[in-house]
This record gives sequence, C-alpha cells and structure tokens, in this order.
Amino acid sequence: SVATAWKARYEAQQEILKWPAEIAANENFMRAFGRFNPPEIYPTNSGKGREGELRVYASNIKKQMERIVKDVLRAKWIFDPAYENVKLTPEEELAKFAVVWNNDNQRLWNRKLTQFRGWDGNDIDFQAPIPLQMYMLQQDLWLLEAMFEIIREVNGDATANDLAKIKKIDHIAFGRETGGILGELTSVQMGGAEGGMMPGGGPPAGMMDRGAPSMGGAVSGDGFNWNASPKAFHGRYVDAAFNPLSADVVFDVINATKGDSGLPDANVELIVAKRVPVRIAVRMDEREIPNFLKACANSPFVFEIHQMRKDRHVPGQGISFNGEDRAGSGGGILGGMDRGGMDRGGMDRGMRMGGGAGRESGASAGGAGGRGGSSATVQSGVETRLNYDIDVEFFGIVKIYNPPNETYLKKVIGILDEQAQNNPANNASSTAPRIAVN
Repeated sequence: SVATAWKARYEAQQEILKWPAEIAANENFMRAFGRFNPPEIYPTNSGKGREGELRVYASNIKKQMERIVKDVLRAKWIFDPAYENVKLTPEEELAKFAVVWNNDNQRLWNRKLTQFRGWDGNDIDFQAPIPLQMYMLQQDLWLLEAMFEIIREVNGDATANDLAKIKKIDHIAFGRETGGILGELTSVQMGGAEGGMMPGGGPPAGMMDRGAPSMGGAVSGDGFNWNASPKAFHGRYVDAAFNPLSADVVFDVINATKGDSGLPDANVELIVAKRVPVRIAVRMDEREIPNFLKACANSPFVFEIHQMRKDRHVPGQGISFNGEDRAGSGGGILGGMDRGGMDRGGMDRGMRMGGGAGRESGASAGGAGGRGGSSATVQSGVETRLNYDIDVEFFGIVKIYNPPNETYLKKVIGILDEQAQNNPANNASSTAPRIAVN
C-alpha cells in the first residue's frame, strides 16, 4: 500500500515533469542527461565534455518560459522577443493579459535562465549551466508551470485583468530564494490593532525569529551555513521542521539506495520525496482564497500552504537570486521584515493550513478592506465591500517525488519491523507498524 501511494504521487507529477520539446528532440542531450531520475544521482557536476548538450539547454530553455507565461499564466514575459518592438500602454496591457507579473521578479527569473558561472561550482568558461545547475533550474521551471496552472484554474476563462480573480503576482520563489523558514504565529492582539510591532519597537511577545540570518554572516538563526558548500542543491530542500538541508546530506541519502550501505541515520524521507519551500505573493479577490488553496492541494505538485498573511508583504522583500544577500543583510523572510515598519516575523495575521484548509489566527475572516496593513485600515466584512482585492502572501512547501523504489522500501519496512519487535512496548500489540506517505 505504501508503494502504491508513492507510485500514485510520482505518476501524477509526470504530467509536468517532461523536458521541453526543443530539448527532448536532441538525442545527444537525452542520452547524456535524460536517464538520471532523480537528478541527485548524476555522478558528477562537471560540464566538461558535455558543453554542446549544455548549450542546447541554455539556448532553448527561454522558450519554455515564454510558453508557460503566455499560454498558461496568460501574462506578459518582458523578455519575450515578441514584445521587443511592441509598445503597449498600461491600459492596453490590462486588457490584453489576465495577470500582471512584477517586472523585478521577472528579472530575477530571467537571471536564473541566463547567469550560471560563479554559482554552484560552475567555473566553466561558457554561457551554460553545469549539469546539477541545469537539473535545479529545470525543477524550478516545472514548479513554476504547476503554480501557473493553479492560477489559471482560479482565473478560469478570464483573458483581461479586470476579469481575473488573481490579478497580479508580486513575487514567486522556490528553494533557497524564498528567504527563510516559517515563523511562529502569535495572536494579532499581541501587537495592537494590526498585530504589528509592540510599543517600544520590539517584536510581539512569543514571536520566534528562527529562520532569520544573523546580521554578522551567512549562518542563519538555526545554525545553517549557506556558504558551507559550493554544490548545487545546497539549502534548496528542507526537513519536516523547515530547516534547510546541506547538499552533502541530500546527495548522501538519495545515493544510499544505489548500494548496500544500509539505511541513512536521518532524513530518510528524501528517498521518497524532497521538500522545496515555496513563497508566492499575489493581489487577488479575497473570496477566492479557499479556491486557491483547494487548487494548491489538488495540483499534481501538491503545494502545502502552511502560512498566509494579508496586506503585509512588500513585493520582492527577502527574495534574491540564489539567496545571494543572506550574509549580513537580514534578507530572510523573517529577518528582513522589520525594515520599513514591517512587523518582524510578519505571520501574526497568518493562517496555518494542513492540506489546503485551516483557520485564521487573531484576524477576522473578512480581513482588511484596504492595502498596506495600516492601523487606519477600516475592517469590514466581504459582503459589504465594493473592492475585494487584497495583497496576500502564501508560504509552504511542495514535494517532488522520486521514482518508486520498492526494493529499498522493503528494506526500510524490514528494519522498522525489526525495531518494533525488539521494542518491549510493542509486545502487547499485534498491530504491524505502519508508514504514511502523504
């Protein structure tokens, strides 16, 4: 039953986990890179000897971005050659596109598509990613497409901005670019009417700044050193507590399935799936939030939204290319929120959800009638408002499932069975131990 559940999750994601057609048509590329799944089993990160195939990827991957922005999201990709000589007024753009995507966030994504040298161990003197960079970027594009599909589902047939339920994307990020880990929720009353800073400028009582980078270096509040490894995937995945995982841990656990080295000591769940942090901020019709959460839960890539905040975020704050401003900048999603009068932690008007449903903490279900989280905002129920659009940010994880490995799964279950039999507390029970794959 565990193997069946694992297989079902994996197969659902295959709808999107496909190489772009232009790249898949290159037999040399597919022979070199197409058979490594999960990509963490690729034996080396050197691009030497594969420069031609890697250039094929670099020259074609922009077309995938152009396609998913235009056809799935129904927005304007400012780097699309089709718009280089076309000048549209703001009114024309709103009439032509369902969603407006923040230009600064688009520039960050374009940088991901074009800048590779100097990151993740890439010291090759040509404009292309090395293998693990390529796999990581492609993973990001698959996740981006999945999120665009969710937005498309909420927006329905809308082809103009005024008809869309989700009108604007302020920012969207995955992995180490999300800028931090989850904060602890506190009651909105603890920080005044808007749940912000306590009198005297300190954070609300009980607010834990677990994920904020220290102001003096690249070691985060939970002790993770972002500069400890030049490898790709360093800090990209997180454990169950949202603590980032080093590249060495990720590769050691996933590659343990290839030999007889036994069960890893920790993070064994990486063999089944990797957890990628996700952060997205949008302007949307507040009444559509439940539908957005439902679409996240029903996506082939199940986006597990754990926290949400309304009228609080600043577009792009705490998000940077490859997390480059973590060291000394306070740029994390938690550490950066005390700039400009924002509440430190910022999740006090948030929502904790499991599987796409939950309850608000300390704020009325109606939310704020205006924008910006000002203490002067008039609270009113959605049924009495003329404008339902609010700025809202979602934070959580998405799991990327590895190909099912029944041989290794039986080994894991065998070890758990043996542990259960040797545990005196289990002697009185005849119930076999169970593993849940969710």
